[in-house]
Amino acid sequence: MDDGTLHVLARDEAWRREISRARSVITERLAYLLGPDVVRTIRVRAASAARRAGSSGPVYEDPHA
Repeated sequence: MDDGTLHVLARDEAWRREISRARSVITERLAYLLGPDVVRTIRVRAASAARRAGSSGPVYEDPHA
């Protein structure tokens, strides 16, 4: 989280698209759970793109996948 922006690293491009499409629903539900203005924006990128771009941040893998 960074100044009201939730950064999401999706497993792949397909998940990135799905999360992006559901962004408004996810934001609404997070506002209900966490309070208004905690999460104002959701930014999503695919883990595969992050690896190609040489991201210095960690790439999280789902242990249940």
